[in-house]
Amino acid sequence: MDQCRVEFSVHLRYRNCNFLQDQINRFHQKSLTIVDLAHNYLSGFVEFDVFSKLQSLESIILSNNNLSLRINVDANFTFPKLKYFILSSCNLSEFSSFLRHSNDLQVLDLSVNNLSGKIPNYLQMLVSKSLSVLSLHANNFDGDIPFSFPEGYGLQSLNLYGNKMEALLPRSLMNCILLEVLNFGDNKIANPRVLVLRSNKFHGFVVSTKEHPSFPKL
Repeated sequence: MDQCRVEFSVHLRYRNCNFLQDQINRFHQKSLTIVDLAHNYLSGFVEFDVFSKLQSLESIILSNNNLSLRINVDANFTFPKLKYFILSSCNLSEFSSFLRHSNDLQVLDLSVNNLSGKIPNYLQMLVSKSLSVLSLHANNFDGDIPFSFPEGYGLQSLNLYGNKMEALLPRSLMNCILLEVLNFGDNKIANPRVLVLRSNKFHGFVVSTKEHPSFPKL
């Protein structure tokens, strides 16, 4: 294992470390704006409440460890300055609505976890505000896709791959004029038509008319 590297000021980054939970629980620096523990050798159970007093946080990145992160579904703390919330592969089985007041959130990644049931309606609030990247792939979400995208919305990436979604795709996806990645694969969605454009060098314009819509079932 390479030597553990720690950067600490208002930014906290760990690389190639195997710190245990009791060391994680020492994060009490209220001036922290970034906590980045991704891609380490961290293991064990971690209560997310340990970060609840860090109200200046703009980024929380805990992905790709061997952690089992527990978030109290009744949590009432907020992160008003949060922009990046990346908890991929954290063995999450429950989530709460504490992000509902994170009005500046740009990237939300809860992929490769154990989340199930319907996608929470409060995520619609985030989608209608500032989100540019939303990744919920490789979970067990089912039911409707509870998103309505306003005209001119700035969503760039939406990944729901590998869930159990069954509803129709929202027609308002056509309002996402900046969309670069759209992945609904490996679901049970009723109305998709497969369009794969990977590994190309397209340029120029794609013309569509209102009289003859390209995707009449979208």
